[in-house]
Amino acid sequence: SIPAPGTSLQSCTIARRAFIMFHILFLDVPASLRRDSRLFWLALLVFIVSAVTAFFISHINSQTVLLVYNEQQLADFKRMYHPQWMQMIIEQRSDTSLFIFYILNNSWVGIQLFLLGILFGVGTLLFLAYTGFSLGLITGYLSAEGYSYTLWPMIATHSSFEILATLIAAVAGMK
Repeated sequence: SIPAPGTSLQSCTIARRAFIMFHILFLDVPASLRRDSRLFWLALLVFIVSAVTAFFISHINSQTVLLVYNEQQLADFKRMYHPQWMQMIIEQRSDTSLFIFYILNNSWVGIQLFLLGILFGVGTLLFLAYTGFSLGLITGYLSAEGYSYTLWPMIATHSSFEILATLIAAVAGMK
């Protein structure tokens, strides 16, 4: 069983800590998501609708991406998804540094989604819509510009975990 409130996690053995983490991650979090499944589906709907809408808008008219990103940012995205640059980054950087970059960025988004819940969940939903919209804009733009070959494999390999974590943070913020 989980330690009583006020019990220090530091006073537990390593095996006990592992059990507690397992319990939280694989029992408590899923139970909470099942309990709040309507909020999860609402968050998913807001994210998907804003992302897909922005994707098609920017794919059709590439100038709409300037609503969120400036010219320098667009040049940075193009450089980042250029095949030669990606190969160079893979060769020069360790997997650890890229992992840390993604973790820090996604953690910051999650924290913002959670904290904006102080506005009765409305702030969370608005930021979630903005996040989906900005991601949809840039993916539509880069796809229209011919970067699908490098963009979509990158998205496919890690976005499922990131989007799920984002949605979980949004549910926590709306609660």
